[in-house]
Amino acid sequence: MLLAPSGLDEPDVWSWEILKQPLIGEALAKLGTSRGMVESAVRGLFVHKELATPQLIDSTWIPGTYRDNVRSLYALERGLDWSVTEKALLSMHRPTLVLWGDQDSVLPVAQAARFGDLLPNATVRVLPGCGHALPVDCADQVTLLLAAFLR
Repeated sequence: MLLAPSGLDEPDVWSWEILKQPLIGEALAKLGTSRGMVESAVRGLFVHKELATPQLIDSTWIPGTYRDNVRSLYALERGLDWSVTEKALLSMHRPTLVLWGDQDSVLPVAQAARFGDLLPNATVRVLPGCGHALPVDCADQVTLLLAAFLR
């Protein structure tokens, strides 16, 4: 099951792409982000903004205040090569459910169809009124689809 995944050989959103830049990305990663920046980013993941609670925002922001986590994030972004992942999708023959929110603000909803084309045994569903944070933003719809797929 893939919920609005990364994995295609396309540029990420600018806030992730900039981390890949040798000097700028490392400097930004070391500077960290404020709680306000994280709150804005988290709220942007949701259509149903009220679900982006202070507790959820803190659970996203606090790990980013630890130096080792920041270094790991920077190293991960610098080392990603989605071309390898995208090529491997063609050989994935297991049934795969791909879910995407029609109002995803992180990854274009058109990528859902690309995953459907690349994965030989994929079922793709685009959920109306949902953002990128599918399991929280549209929990009822996602739960029903996941349960049906697993049956």
